[in-house]
Amino acid sequence: MIKTLYDVSNKFDDILTQNHNSYTKYGKNEIPLIKSYIIENHMIDNEMNKNSLTQQYLNDWKSRSSIKDDIKVKETNDENLVTVIMNEDEYYFDIRDSRFWIISSNAKAVETDKLHQNLLRDNSMDSIWLPSSYIYSLRYEEIGKMYSIGINYKELISEKDEDLQINKYLNQSEDLSLDLSRNKASAVLDILRDSDIKHNLAYDKISIINSTYEENYENTNFVLNDLKFNGKVTARGNSYSHHLDTLNKLLGDYSYKIKNLEEKLPIKLEHGISGNIGVIELSHEVTLSKLAKVLSDGKPPFKLWGTPIWKNENTCELFLIDLHNGNYAKNLNIKLRPNRIYITLSNNSCGNTISRLLTNINQYIDATAIFKMGESENQYFQYGSQTIKRA
Repeated sequence: MIKTLYDVSNKFDDILTQNHNSYTKYGKNEIPLIKSYIIENHMIDNEMNKNSLTQQYLNDWKSRSSIKDDIKVKETNDENLVTVIMNEDEYYFDIRDSRFWIISSNAKAVETDKLHQNLLRDNSMDSIWLPSSYIYSLRYEEIGKMYSIGINYKELISEKDEDLQINKYLNQSEDLSLDLSRNKASAVLDILRDSDIKHNLAYDKISIINSTYEENYENTNFVLNDLKFNGKVTARGNSYSHHLDTLNKLLGDYSYKIKNLEEKLPIKLEHGISGNIGVIELSHEVTLSKLAKVLSDGKPPFKLWGTPIWKNENTCELFLIDLHNGNYAKNLNIKLRPNRIYITLSNNSCGNTISRLLTNINQYIDATAIFKMGESENQYFQYGSQTIKRA
């Protein structure tokens, strides 16, 4: 019976150990892999009563959603744990951070992904968004050693109008999909980053090994975490504590960055003027009319809606309404230049909007675009610098 986060840890340690032994002997996993998802909610902001509020929210979500699956919300003995049962599979909500939850389960991936996607359909929910610069920064050994990295770029803005019909007929584009694994990953990655295709190297996933050695290296406790840009982390190995340690470090760092944006980016007129302008720097000039269109048409992936206001041929202002879940109906003001996007975040808006915007620009427009806040010379979204650790 799972009643506490400690029980969850023991259960998942056993599962990882069984799978590790089974894979070592027979080359296959005995039990479905452990999957964890980091999600953001905008409903629970009361630390004192977060468990009952979370249960209430999940029950309300269940009743108003169109999900046909059998879903139950269970009480636990831990104020930081809520359990959801969907079609007999258990999902454990680690709510130590009342805003950013970690949901873990060893159900089959098709089922865990279903629950994740159904939660994200709610207007108060969002995933986390890891820009390419952030994923690339994880290759260094602060939270583990890189094992592999994935590249996935889908061209959204073509600069080759004269070839548009031909490319459409031939099904050609500038899309790029590549997985680099093991010892050759770093070497090949260094070569690609100096090549002509570096603008298409949108990192959408990374695998990180976290390990410790005991008894003169005879026993190894380790986990291989496969991390996607949307906060899904799949664990392989024999140590759930190593998996959880990586999740906590990642969430502590990401949470700090989002909350710091919300505090320092909005322009405020209290006792003078304070705040900053956010800047997304593009690595090359793009056609402004095309960029303005995809950023304001309300369609995926950006889901921002508004009317472009042209100041001149090199300057366009967009007063946008966010249609994406998690920051639904909030405003975002943007000024476009050929190689710059200036962003003004309104008060009470979500900093996750900035990471989502940059991540989608990386995935579809410019993989090497970076975000800076104010006059800073450093790119903002990279792991490290200042981190709030979770208890």
